[in-house]
Amino acid sequence: ILQHSPNKVYLGNNNYHSLRYSLSSMNRLNAGLQIEKDGGEDEFDYVSAYLQYHSNRGLLRNVIIGDYKVGFAQGLVVNTSLSFGKLASMGNVGGVNRGFTRHSSMSESGHFRGIAMTMRPLKNLYTSIFFSYQKIDGTLRTDTVGAISSLKTDGLHRTRLERSKDGNLSETVFGGNIQWTPDRWQLAATLIHTHLSIPLMPKYNTPSTLYRRYNPQGSDFTNASLYYGYISNTLSVSGETAMSADGGVATLNSIRYGIGSTTTLSLTQRYYSKDYTSLYARSFGESSNVQNESGICLSLTTEPLRHLSLWFYADFFHFPYRKYQVSDSSNGLDLLGQLKYTPSDHTTWQLRYRLKTKQKDVKINTTTTELYYYTTQQFRLQNQQVLSPVLTLKSTASFNVAFNPAGDNAYGYGLSEIISWKENKKPMRPRMDFSFSYFNTDTYDARIYTYEPSLLYSMGMTGNAYHGIRAALLLSADIFRNLTISCKVAATKYFNRDTIGSALEQIDQSHREDIQLQVRYSIK
Repeated sequence: ILQHSPNKVYLGNNNYHSLRYSLSSMNRLNAGLQIEKDGGEDEFDYVSAYLQYHSNRGLLRNVIIGDYKVGFAQGLVVNTSLSFGKLASMGNVGGVNRGFTRHSSMSESGHFRGIAMTMRPLKNLYTSIFFSYQKIDGTLRTDTVGAISSLKTDGLHRTRLERSKDGNLSETVFGGNIQWTPDRWQLAATLIHTHLSIPLMPKYNTPSTLYRRYNPQGSDFTNASLYYGYISNTLSVSGETAMSADGGVATLNSIRYGIGSTTTLSLTQRYYSKDYTSLYARSFGESSNVQNESGICLSLTTEPLRHLSLWFYADFFHFPYRKYQVSDSSNGLDLLGQLKYTPSDHTTWQLRYRLKTKQKDVKINTTTTELYYYTTQQFRLQNQQVLSPVLTLKSTASFNVAFNPAGDNAYGYGLSEIISWKENKKPMRPRMDFSFSYFNTDTYDARIYTYEPSLLYSMGMTGNAYHGIRAALLLSADIFRNLTISCKVAATKYFNRDTIGSALEQIDQSHREDIQLQVRYSIK
């Protein structure tokens, strides 16, 4: 059975393990080591390390040997830093990335391995160069010898099929950046070249896969860009324009104007042609790729009253070529408004509304499809109360609506509470966080996103769908002077489901429990 269906079982046990070591000396020398085994893998298959020297003086400003991340200008050529989506990146549009950072996470892709260096030969001049070589995962094509259909980036090697994609090809990347920042001006140029040992040849020979037609293809990819910016007390203008070797163009430009000390207006324009290709570009946009997208975003931040702040943006976007589940050019709108009221240092109220609508295919009959708008609306009211220096309560109520052109609209609501108790008195410095959520949604489209406290270096956002409850308890304390032990226990119970998950991840019961243990020892 395993020879014919290698995905029937995981090769290893279902436990996840990771080890992280970091060293910092005089804020100049940093070193780190990361080792990880994912659940289902039978061995520790990920090892990452780095050594960094950083200084604010002299010619040599930053050197990293090992694994590192790269981000220049606005990311149209290269940006491998962690991204939290459009909402979080709104405040950074128009900013300029400075270059290299050490890779200290457990992500097995999206970073470089080699050497990177930044120098400052003159007062307003920075130059950066980098080189990387590493083995990466890819899916070999069975119908074409010596080609891959896609790059594998999840880092999972749990089954024989997943393991067959491990390190199938090598990747060589090199490039550089030069920045000149005289007075209020900013100018920068970036160049990157990527070579794959096996050419990338995505499949797009069926109607459902035609959206891949302009995906990156070939063995070599070269991108270059020019960044420009001007900053004054009330006005800032910035932008980046990039080209790929195949003639594709990408440009992102923004202008901000400050009215007094409480109000800021901004306008951001982007145009990413359908044939612009870069393996490591990541920037502002609706899609995760810098390709096949144009749009205009208007935003406003203001404080009309002493304790009241308002944040609003409206993003109009257009996809000139087809996308997944979209057989023609399409449009969309992303609208968000957030009101924050802080009557005192102990109380905060936050009200948020978000509307997103975009066109997707809808089947009219067995042979005909048409584009219709799929719309979701999200409402959230949140209150935070600081009851004492050690005790904080955070209450959240959410309501979502997903409108379906076929008429099957989905609704969902959720209630959550977080109780945080943190004592800073030594030697124990104990901490306890308890979170509880109730959710009830018609479908997954109306899911409720909820934040819950989590372990260090872990993400705490969960998406809850259908009908159930979730509770989590996080305990942490300094057992000895430099030894911290943290434990998180979480449980999810569904009232309308007999199984959780699917395929190899399926649990044949209506509840699921998770236990995480972290031990941290600090040498000072």
